[in-house]
Amino acid sequence: MGSYAGAIGYPQFMPSNFDKFGVDFDGDGKTDLVRSMPDAIGSVAKYLSAHGYRLGEQTAVQSDVSGDAWQQFDTRSMRPVKKLKELTANGITPRTPANPEQKAILYTLDG
Repeated sequence: MGSYAGAIGYPQFMPSNFDKFGVDFDGDGKTDLVRSMPDAIGSVAKYLSAHGYRLGEQTAVQSDVSGDAWQQFDTRSMRPVKKLKELTANGITPRTPANPEQKAILYTLDG
């Protein structure tokens, strides 16, 4: 079963993403994102790789914020568009070292 919008299986791929990124990772001759966890995991890995993820790269870090300028960067977007150095200049300080030239987003968690 999929979602009301047509998303399929564990990774909730839309049909177009299933066609592009679905893989038969368990080797049974079919791609099954509903009943095969290996197929789901392999398909998500293919999706992430195609979208620029590199093994060992940080994907999230906790940060401290100060002042009010940081609020303009909390857009709920999942696409990094600003360089970390711009976020840092506006009161957002990562708790672990990160490349200031790397694109990043600020995402605040509810609660």
